[in-house]
Order: sequence, then C-alpha cells, then structure tokens
Amino acid sequence: MKKKVLIKVIKMNTSKKEPQENLPILRVIKSASCPTLTGTSELSYHIAVDAEKALYLKLSSNTGNGHFSNEYIAYNDAKSAFPLGPTSSIPLRKLFKNKSLNSSGFLLAILLNLGIAEPFPGKLRRYQTCSDEAFLKSIDILIQSGEDLSIAHTDPATSIPPPKPRKKTQSTTKSSKS
Repeated sequence: MKKKVLIKVIKMNTSKKEPQENLPILRVIKSASCPTLTGTSELSYHIAVDAEKALYLKLSSNTGNGHFSNEYIAYNDAKSAFPLGPTSSIPLRKLFKNKSLNSSGFLLAILLNLGIAEPFPGKLRRYQTCSDEAFLKSIDILIQSGEDLSIAHTDPATSIPPPKPRKKTQSTTKSSKS
C-alpha cells in the first residue's frame, strides 16, 4: 500500500487576479548557487523560513536555457518525496505538478549541494538521501541569528515592486557618449 504524501506548494509569483491575502510571509535566510546535475549551467536558489520555522526551497535562476518552476517547495515535502535507495529525480516531479520537467532535476541538484542527497555508489545518475542533521543545524543557526535576505518576499499587499529598467533612447545614448 502506497503512503499518501500531502504536498505543500507556495506560489509567490501570483497574478493580480489571484487573492494574495493568504500568502505566508517568508524570510529568506540563505541564498546560494550550485551546478546542475549535468554541470552545464549554474543554478541559484533560496532557502526561506515561515513564522512557524518551516523551511522552503526555491530555484531563483538558471544560467542555462532550461525552464523551471519558481515556486517555494516545502523542505519536508521534498525530503518525503525522495524515496530510500537508489533513485533519480523522477519522484520529485510530483512536487511540480504541470510544471517544467527540469524543475525536479534542478531540485535534486540543490539537495545534492546541501548535502541532503548524494550519488549512489556504482549507479550512474542514481542518488540516495543522506542525513540532514548538519544541514538543519546550519539552518537553525541562520534562523536564530535573524538572518534575512528577503527583498521581494514581504507582504505582497504592502511591498513596492522594484522600478522597471528604462529603455535606452537616442537622447540618453547621445548624452552617455559625451
């Protein structure tokens, strides 16, 4: 009998049509980067925490061409979706329902970088979970220190979006050459 897993996904980039009052306020406590599983590009990601100290992971950028979901994924959901024994990124796909297939592989690359997963010995492109004790200790230190790297992760009703970059016009181009 398969165990049912409740998956908690938070969409932080909502459209104006969606109600925004129910979004939790997340505090970004760590921003880092790592290579993709193939090593062909670099991924940037955030680790955030909510008021109840639940952890979330979010892919923020990719230097390659691969599309990805920019939703916050609950760390506990990612951990429980990853089965024991040798596996690929396929079990993580259920966290990204109807999203880019790249997202699960990118999440696995983040878990590898955090030391929560490792290559399975003797199996190409297979991975296994590791103890997350060291990871959780380092995260607890960041939480206790009050670390806050949040920029646009505040209450959407009160946050002010950053200004859009101005397009270069002929007048600004001429003045910059002088």
